[in-house]
Amino acid sequence: MLARAARSNWMIVIASWSVALLSITVYLAAKHFGSLMIAEFILLLLGGICAWQIFEYIVHRYIFHFHASTDFGKVVYQQIHGLHHEDPDNNMTLVMPLLVSCPLGTAFMMLFVSFFGERDGIVLFLGFGSTYLYYEALHCLIHVQPRLAKKWLPRAYRIHLDHHRRPTHNFGVTTSAIDHVAGTFHAVISRATRAGGSHGPSATVQVAQSPPSGST
Repeated sequence: MLARAARSNWMIVIASWSVALLSITVYLAAKHFGSLMIAEFILLLLGGICAWQIFEYIVHRYIFHFHASTDFGKVVYQQIHGLHHEDPDNNMTLVMPLLVSCPLGTAFMMLFVSFFGERDGIVLFLGFGSTYLYYEALHCLIHVQPRLAKKWLPRAYRIHLDHHRRPTHNFGVTTSAIDHVAGTFHAVISRATRAGGSHGPSATVQVAQSPPSGST
């Protein structure tokens, strides 16, 4: 049952969240249009974006990569994230299942609304939810269409693939800023080889720099 629940079609998840966020945006515009200054809207949206990025790092580092000490814990880890690291090209283990993300998203929206009121809470959640959607879309792009990811978002592509090689570093997908602050960033630099080299003038190599001291 746990194994079945841990698998989801990434296209259905992304489409569902896109529709949900669009619906929430329409509701916000219909009920609160004109009552929110542009500067307020931008600040609240940025607050939601930052909230997701902090949440993303904490969940990825401390929940998705928790160190299980029991057989049951190892099974849980394997299903929620271990399978993805074992087989990163498996399209069914790329996204958070709707059975998890929908209740979690609802809980966060209710939390924001209870603390900041309906109007401001919804804007905060739009920033939070849209960044989550970007996270899922970016993660899928990296694994489903690696050539496009490498071309369009080379830095995010290199950093996330490095996480698969070094799962104790580079937990952030939408941003590496929190990895920098937490000391878990591991730099991966792409540089062109010499023109006329054995792999041609446009080939690239990956040069990994040692992580800062104190990294975990």
